[in-house]
Amino acid sequence: MARSPVKEGTDAAGRIEKPVPPPMQSVIKGGWTYRVEDPIETSVSALKELAQQIRTASRFFAQYGRKRFSPPEARTREQEIVALAAEFEKLAAEMEQLAAAPQHPLPFHRVTEIVQKLHKLGFYPNNLLFENVVRAFVSAEKFRRSEQSAFNGEEDHG
Repeated sequence: MARSPVKEGTDAAGRIEKPVPPPMQSVIKGGWTYRVEDPIETSVSALKELAQQIRTASRFFAQYGRKRFSPPEARTREQEIVALAAEFEKLAAEMEQLAAAPQHPLPFHRVTEIVQKLHKLGFYPNNLLFENVVRAFVSAEKFRRSEQSAFNGEEDHG
C-alpha cells in the first residue's frame, strides 16, 4: 500500500498544523519566547524596561494646586524623575551581581522606595510594567528558595 507523501508541518488531510510550544514557554509582549529565562535575568529586564518607560514619559507628571510649574521648574522635576529612572537601572545592574550570590535577599524594598519617590514627584509609571517587575521578583524569589531547599536537601542526604 503506497502512501502519498505528506508535507512537513501538515497533517494527513493536508491541513497546516499549528506549532506546539515547548512545555515551559512564557509569553512576552504577545509573542512566544522559546527559552526558559532565568528569573533574575527576567527581573533585570523588567527593571530596565520600567526605567526606559520612566525616562521616555518623564515630562508627563501631575502638578498639584492651582499654580503651574514654570519651564525651569518643570525641567527640574523632569530631571528628578529621570534620576529615579537611573536608580532603577543601577538596581538592575546590582541584580545581575546578585545572580552569583543567592544568599543575599532580593532588594524589592528598594523598588517600592523608588516608586514612592516617583509618586511624590507626581509621576506614575506604567502599571503593566510595574506589575511585570513585581511578578519577576516574586518568581525570582520562589526560584531562589526552591534552589536553596533542593541544595539543603542534598546536604542532609549526603
